[in-house]
Amino acid sequence: MKRGIMLLLTFILAASIMGCVKVTSEPLTKEQFRAMYENANAFKGRSVEIYGEVFATPQRLEKMVYIQLYADPINREQSVIVAFEEPGLDVQNGDYVYVTGKVKDAFTGENTFGNKLSVPRIIAGAVLRIDPATALSPPKRSKLISEAGS
Repeated sequence: MKRGIMLLLTFILAASIMGCVKVTSEPLTKEQFRAMYENANAFKGRSVEIYGEVFATPQRLEKMVYIQLYADPINREQSVIVAFEEPGLDVQNGDYVYVTGKVKDAFTGENTFGNKLSVPRIIAGAVLRIDPATALSPPKRSKLISEAGS
């Protein structure tokens, strides 16, 4: 009985830590992410893990913060827009972040030169500021799973 209660409490605690967005599917692989970058709408609702670099000042609204980041910070490519329901999030241009969330759609707009662009829009369940070394050489998923299990 006590073990059951402890398991229930552990589950409730873990669920509360996960945040509002529930990531139920395996995150996209690198190959799937590249394909998603070309056609975000085909991957709508799929889970993502991104280690990236913020390359513009985040836009803060009353209930949301919008972050533009490079999902490939080494080559400064694969820009995405991340929406997160925490306008007080402490990230700035030049910071490195780890994002978990889901693909929403493709955002279409113009860059500062007036060129049309279309980039994936991600609804984040969690955004954590990380050090550059982690962003530039993220851990492999199998290592994360084995460390979590030990």
